[in-house]
Amino acid sequence: MKPAPLPFNALPLSFELLTSLSASTFSSPLCCITAQLPFRPYPDAPPLERDSVHLAGEHAAVQVVRILDPEHREPFISLSRIFLACSLSPLEGLVRFKLRRPGYDSSLGGLAPWNDIWVPLPEARRVAKELNVDDELAALLEWETRSAWSVEDKEEGGLVHNWKIQSDVIDPQRYSTEAMLS
Repeated sequence: MKPAPLPFNALPLSFELLTSLSASTFSSPLCCITAQLPFRPYPDAPPLERDSVHLAGEHAAVQVVRILDPEHREPFISLSRIFLACSLSPLEGLVRFKLRRPGYDSSLGGLAPWNDIWVPLPEARRVAKELNVDDELAALLEWETRSAWSVEDKEEGGLVHNWKIQSDVIDPQRYSTEAMLS
């Protein structure tokens, strides 16, 4: 069965290798997918403030990250990045969406690339919908890809994925760790 098409304004994704907070010299890279969510002034901001932010940061965007790690059995999303793109401070977002521990984690036990408000995919989808950024983040927050993961295989000297991009989207000749990282 073919997945449902993404909304017309869904942001493109990037595959990135990041370093986790607890990284050592011999640690594996952290596999993530990211989207650049454009900054938007808070809807209730005074007109002058909205205009100055728009002019100053016409192309400003915030990188939202989804960790592809099999250890946690579900993807985690950098929620404070979504808050910041929507002109909410992390504290305002926690209060507005009534987020309490253990519903989020700040470091995922050292796995995360930085301290953030890391939430499971369903929670990120709920917040994105309420902030009206769910269409833009549709590819990053896609439910059908919740079990996707990527890890380093030190024996093989490359990355192992349990997912594959469809051949009508990317030429199989360009589908390799080397091609994705170039």
